[in-house]
Amino acid sequence: MYYEDCELEDIHEFNKKMLQYMLWYNIERPHHSLNKKSPLQYFCDIMNSNKSEFSQTGMTYTSP
Repeated sequence: MYYEDCELEDIHEFNKKMLQYMLWYNIERPHHSLNKKSPLQYFCDIMNSNKSEFSQTGMTYTSP
């Protein structure tokens, strides 16, 4: 999405397109820095691999 593609005169349409882009970027788009995973997939992988380190309060504990 390029800013030229958006009608900046309509703020609601701009916000809608910006939200769509942000969701795509953070949910679907693979990132090289995350080993070609989307941020959501990377986060889910970390959560699944560290389940034993999470308490029921949702706080994290990392052993030294």
